[in-house]
Amino acid sequence: MSEQEDTSRETESKIGVLGSREEDNHYIVSVRWKDGLESESHFPVRGFEVVNPATGKHLGFIRGEKAVDILKKHAAEFSRGEFSWQGFV
Repeated sequence: MSEQEDTSRETESKIGVLGSREEDNHYIVSVRWKDGLESESHFPVRGFEVVNPATGKHLGFIRGEKAVDILKKHAAEFSRGEFSWQGFV
């Protein structure tokens, strides 16, 4: 088995952040959630507002760099449907 095949299998089974990059003043983060679904999150480098969707109440602001760190530390703990930024402001 080649080193490339080992890396490919490791990536296929990894849960959490698969990679991140900065492009056009946005972070782009690829995630495989604990339910196996994959998604790509895009958010401004400067950050974004977090709002309670039920009430419209402003809950706080998350800087882009902090959002990447949150996903790196916690994405593997959640399914895509369970994750919400509200718990991190």
